[in-house]
Amino acid sequence: MDDDYDYFAHASAMAFGQFPSYKKEFYTIMKEGPQSPVGTGILAAPFVFVFSFLDRAGGSTITESRTQDNIVGSWSQFGFEVSSIFYFTIACYLLFFSLSRFVSPLNASTAVIVMMICQGLPLFVYRRPFFSHCSEFFLQSVLMYLFLDFLSRRDQRKALTGVFALSGLFYLTRPNDAAFALLWPFLVMDYSQGIVQIFRQSCAGIILSAGLILIFNAWPDAVNHMHPYSWAGQYLGTAMTATSFFQRTAHILIGTDWGLIYTAPFLLISLGGISLLGGPILKRFIWLFIPMAINFYIIIAWGSQGGWYGYRYFIVSAIPVMILPMAYVLEWISGKIRWWAIPLIILICLPPVLSMLAFEGCSYFNLQPVPVDFNRTDWTNPDLQANIWAVLIHAPAAFCLIIYKGLLMLVLSLMGAMPPFTRTTWLRIMIIWAVPWLIYAALIFRRKLIKQAI
Repeated sequence: MDDDYDYFAHASAMAFGQFPSYKKEFYTIMKEGPQSPVGTGILAAPFVFVFSFLDRAGGSTITESRTQDNIVGSWSQFGFEVSSIFYFTIACYLLFFSLSRFVSPLNASTAVIVMMICQGLPLFVYRRPFFSHCSEFFLQSVLMYLFLDFLSRRDQRKALTGVFALSGLFYLTRPNDAAFALLWPFLVMDYSQGIVQIFRQSCAGIILSAGLILIFNAWPDAVNHMHPYSWAGQYLGTAMTATSFFQRTAHILIGTDWGLIYTAPFLLISLGGISLLGGPILKRFIWLFIPMAINFYIIIAWGSQGGWYGYRYFIVSAIPVMILPMAYVLEWISGKIRWWAIPLIILICLPPVLSMLAFEGCSYFNLQPVPVDFNRTDWTNPDLQANIWAVLIHAPAAFCLIIYKGLLMLVLSLMGAMPPFTRTTWLRIMIIWAVPWLIYAALIFRRKLIKQAI
């Protein structure tokens, strides 16, 4: 799809030594250069570069210039896909380790599963890995990890430089997260040290953040005369009455297309965990509702879910933040109802999991351009959730087949593993399955080294 090629163009321009020029890249939306933000390309470029050596060894024309024909199925493209799995896996592990400081390891792991695995994110990792959402999710998770690390240790020096640099990269990845990027550094500052000391510790991070924006945003935009997303303002400035505002809000929550109650129920449940946070944590955490409210307003004004699965402009950045109160909810539930907690969680997991798999498993549930709110037309499925349960009730055998196909597609689509299976296909499958386990082994080995050093 168009966005996918644009994101890859950023990474390939860096991996093949052309950046800030895009004359040898393939992109589709603007004539000046890729419209999509550059941050995802920055993160993916090392992987594209490493895997491009296999294209070079095979004599692929992708090394000379990128075209639609030589990108598809290339090792360079596969490198981008591997990067999405790598960053998603790292994000899950980091949040698990940080949550384990506040709740039991069991509830920390459960929070990661229900928030990250069951609410649409795997589709962005395995089905649309070129979207910016894997990178957005990773960066937000790392920033949340540093925030929780600061709360548990109060070590400002460790957090500030990293948070400033990552905030700059976060802005370059998803411009709608600009409010998050501005806010995060202020949440890891120890205000008891005084302004002068805080500024001294912030200087390196500020310079890194500004440098990233100048090099990867201002420079290529000036060289290529690009003005990406100049049209977005017309959506954000949507005129609406109080009635239409609340109608749109209700639709986002319970609409039969992508209602959060079906596609991201744990995100709503996590709101109940706010009252369980301790005072010192809550005083800083509560500020994160400002950028989340801004992104929620964006999905109201946008009038649609964004042309693919779920309210991605909101949920991807909200999940790593709201995983903390969700972990506290799980801790509270496990202490109150104990054995009933597991069946209850499984029951709540069913709608979002079935929604993901059905979306992948049958063209009946796929998207088509239809009118949406505010007289706009976008790619959507107005009755997706209702149709899923209708098929389940009236044709359970057909529904099971759809879910099976969806699971199969989700596993195989990323690596292009469709019959016939070649040696290259099997090699890519092995790499994909090995990445999470290699990361797990590396993290466990690192923790053992730290314990031995202590």
